Amino acid sequence: MAKKTPNRPAQRPVPKVAVAPASPDGPNRKVRKEEARREREALQRKMARRRYVRWGVVAVVVLAAAAVGTAFALSGGSTKSAANKPTPSASPTLDNMQTGDAPWNAGQAGLLERVKAIGVPVAASEQLAFHHHDLVAIYVNGHKVTVPIGVGIGTNDGQTISFYTSIHTHDTSGVVHIESPVQRTFTLGNFFDVWGVTFSSTNIGGYANSGNKQIRVYLNGKLFTGDPRSIALTQHQYVVVTYGTKAELPKIAATYPGTISTSCSPDC
Repeated sequence: MAKKTPNRPAQRPVPKVAVAPASPDGPNRKVRKEEARREREALQRKMARRRYVRWGVVAVVVLAAAAVGTAFALSGGSTKSAANKPTPSASPTLDNMQTGDAPWNAGQAGLLERVKAIGVPVAASEQLAFHHHDLVAIYVNGHKVTVPIGVGIGTNDGQTISFYTSIHTHDTSGVVHIESPVQRTFTLGNFFDVWGVTFSSTNIGGYANSGNKQIRVYLNGKLFTGDPRSIALTQHQYVVVTYGTKAELPKIAATYPGTISTSCSPDC
């Protein structure tokens, strides 16, 4: 008896995929190599541009650092020197200030109003709870200007003393007496305000900085480069205020003799 062949599902024929014939312009090997070459060149150009920009940034940073270094050197080589450069200053607005040329009087007019405005103590007699002396010398165009007697001393009729301020003079030596009921700091700016003469880093009275004529202030023989109004008047400070050219500067010592004034000798 013949064996029966099991029924198998009929296999479907595999569809044939039509492949378009290669075009002469298609992506053959040569074309792909050319595209790869162009991509490499484009990448190289991109990297070159990045390097150019990076080096450009470095160059800018280096130049900026060099500029800062040059400015630092020209300023004297320290931030402290820059900080000590003269800063603009001005006398406060006070009564009867003398704004003309030297010589200047003792500033009696408006004295009481000025000292009240700046907060300098006033008393009917000299107060010695805090007492010391300093010397202020002034030169204009090489010539010494007299600091008058009676600065800071109020009078009723020009002769009878009515009050003393804590900053005053007893003669024309330039010795400034600090005689106060309280211990506190008095400054060179306070002295000029009591005197009634305008004074700042750029002017004294009617003289203002112009060209090579400048205000220069020396403290104990050394040029003071800050705001001269801020100079503290402590015991035996020697302050020289000058206006004019460098050629007109006087010989400036570091100290002054303690016998310079009979009002306080031998310890002025």
